[in-house]
Amino acid sequence: MNARYLIVVPVMGLSIAAAGLSQTVSAAPVTNSNICKIDVKGSQDTPNDSNSRFVVKDNMASTTFTISGKDCVSQEMSLASWTAPNGTDGKPFDTQKLFKSTTGTFKPGTYTMTTELPNCYYQLDLVTGKATADDGSALYGTVNGVRRVRAYLHGGTQSCTPVTPVSSVIPVETLPNTGIGSSVLWTLLGATVAGAVAFRLRLQRQTGR
Repeated sequence: MNARYLIVVPVMGLSIAAAGLSQTVSAAPVTNSNICKIDVKGSQDTPNDSNSRFVVKDNMASTTFTISGKDCVSQEMSLASWTAPNGTDGKPFDTQKLFKSTTGTFKPGTYTMTTELPNCYYQLDLVTGKATADDGSALYGTVNGVRRVRAYLHGGTQSCTPVTPVSSVIPVETLPNTGIGSSVLWTLLGATVAGAVAFRLRLQRQTGR
């Protein structure tokens, strides 16, 4: 006799019942920014103002966000800091280097993420998913038509590339060796002696002595 199966799919799992045997298989967490709504606290991509999305203190930065949604189970989020070519727009983005990042998977609720900033020009990104794009860069793009970047910040006061100091040493021409035994010294002495002898001879002719 063929067994008949009844399959019931609840919201949070998969239940299988057959001939008195039941088994529940937990559903894998859903990470989908189309299902989960992400609201970042604040409205401006600036630091430390009343409506800022970021709080920056010393070399640490943090941001607070809320995840919600009727069908949202969990959402992966990352806060990544990058060294940047400038502190205004971070362009070109493909020259940025990942400095530090924090990544976590969050159920619906309100959370604060924190990461470290470099001591130079930087870009800070709050994004869905991993801390980098697939190629390891800051060119995040979109997933299913939804932008990955949910908040960003530019800052820093100095270049991340060390400046090579310019040498202030002025080259000095090499002077001839005039030490004892040098040809220059003996040439000078010979010229002096020869001149003295010639002068003595002229003097003798003039005075008869």
